[in-house]
Amino acid sequence: MPEPQGPRTALDLFDAACARHRDGAALDVPPGDGRQRVTWTYRQLAEQADRFRAALAPHAARDAVVVLALARTDPRLHAAMLGAMRAGCAYCAIDPSFPDRQAADVVRDARACAIVGAAGRVRAIADAGGVATWIDPDGVCTIDGRTMVPGDVGADAQADADATPISPDSLAYVIYTSGTTGKPKGVEIEHRSLLNLVAGDIAAFRLGARDRVAQGSSASYDSSVEEMWLAWAVGACVVVMDDATARLGPDLVDWLRNERITVLCPPPTLLRTLGLDDPARALPDLRLVYVGG
Repeated sequence: MPEPQGPRTALDLFDAACARHRDGAALDVPPGDGRQRVTWTYRQLAEQADRFRAALAPHAARDAVVVLALARTDPRLHAAMLGAMRAGCAYCAIDPSFPDRQAADVVRDARACAIVGAAGRVRAIADAGGVATWIDPDGVCTIDGRTMVPGDVGADAQADADATPISPDSLAYVIYTSGTTGKPKGVEIEHRSLLNLVAGDIAAFRLGARDRVAQGSSASYDSSVEEMWLAWAVGACVVVMDDATARLGPDLVDWLRNERITVLCPPPTLLRTLGLDDPARALPDLRLVYVGG
């Protein structure tokens, strides 16, 4: 029986968009809080993702979990997400606001094979009971006290990566509940489920490569996945909204207008703060708003 045509994993969607829109913007992190704007094309994002794939290759196993302890305003977070998937792993993002003990509980419960994050943050998590295998996003990997550079992993690591196949029932990511009713619980999402969500969104919303989709959610929340893959599935650009921007209230309108946002997925509370009497005039580029929460 012939294999079904079309994408089988989320990476197939990204790779197809990368092939069509190689030099188009895939990720845009606007300036703020002392940082400069960072914009990566699909080619640049794919190259950065492959660096993380190479670094993770020695630890990759089917459905192993890689914990990402990076802020969403750090573009390497998005590269590490894709890199973990390319290595055959699932990612689990930890918000910077999570206390070290809570982060360590997630690492332990997920049986993470590695943590990606800056040394200070990862060591604090490790001291609170996490794992000793971590990857510094600046390029140096410290694995149980052994140091290496992601670009120098060699043929053995490539073979390890190739030996970890990705299929529709492979895990794509793990999201933890807030724990308000007890201990946080990890929800495992497969590539087929992510594909189903994105396919439905593409059919309903008809986004294109010229769209600029605001990522208003923390990567530790499931809503961020829809925001990112809405864009990446069609060659559009993810524009990262940091926490300070999300708290602007009516002033958020200026940010949306200046960043030429065309797609916004806000919770009702954020939408209510905008206070727009004439949205079409205030935000001429905005063409799609869908609300959840």
